Amino acid sequence: MKKLTVAMFAVLMLIAARAGAQDFTVLNQELEIRSYPGEGYFQYIHAAALDETDNTVTLLAGPALGLYTFSVSSGAALKYIPIEEAISPPVVMWRCGGPTVILSHTGFLAYGDDGRPIADFKPPAHMPDALSKVLCTHTGNLVFFDDVNKRIHNVGPDGELKYAIGADPEAKNPRDQILRSLLDGAVDAVGELYVLDAKQGEVKKFSHRGEFRRVVVRSSGFSDSVHLSRPMLLSVDALSNIWIYDQGDLSLKAYDDFGFLKYYVTNTGANGFLFQDPQWITIDRTNRLLILDRGATALRVFDLNQLN
Repeated sequence: MKKLTVAMFAVLMLIAARAGAQDFTVLNQELEIRSYPGEGYFQYIHAAALDETDNTVTLLAGPALGLYTFSVSSGAALKYIPIEEAISPPVVMWRCGGPTVILSHTGFLAYGDDGRPIADFKPPAHMPDALSKVLCTHTGNLVFFDDVNKRIHNVGPDGELKYAIGADPEAKNPRDQILRSLLDGAVDAVGELYVLDAKQGEVKKFSHRGEFRRVVVRSSGFSDSVHLSRPMLLSVDALSNIWIYDQGDLSLKAYDDFGFLKYYVTNTGANGFLFQDPQWITIDRTNRLLILDRGATALRVFDLNQLN
């Protein structure tokens, strides 16, 4: 019994040593956006949308409620569109080379590049009933998430439904049974889809045709490179590294395509907090990581190219 206890203690010490040996990754912050010229500091930010066609980010923010657009590369303030309607979260917002579209509990609002509301705006075809998130692909497709009904629809610029995932929970096709909780998602440069399944603590990968590939990251497993405790947000960088915000230990973790931990970023840096309470992350076409931080009421931009 004594030998068994000693052996178990040795195993525990080995695991602890490996965990303690994990190197922390340092991210260099390039930009912080927390105000707009002439409008003062933001008191709240309801939502954010990245438009990769011109590499700009738009914030739905206030106290002067409106759409505030900035350059991701320079942080320059580009446009302010005031909104007269009252909007409160939860809000789904997207901008993909066209109008800025907002969906709240009161319905749809859409604004054109001229800053005017689009009175006759019609929701995109094949949009699911309970919209929870929208992704834009590099080919101009819209990927709609419906976390209530566990469905994903990919719709082309022509309005054609390219694929539907999770359409039939009784179907024999494994891709239609694979979704449990659509917490977040991302699309990589070749159109492959990554879905963060919160209930199962997994990141699932689908082809550009919607075919289920495999689970690429698991929160529970035998590999000591996986340390996910409460994954909340997801994005994918230019090298197909999978970035996850883990609320369990307030960190950012990046995994390669085989599920091995590559980068581990704590929420504190040399100059204080890098992030406090992220509500949205994404990575732009120049491999910059954008974090919308509810705790700081700010958008922060980090250059990931310095890691490669």
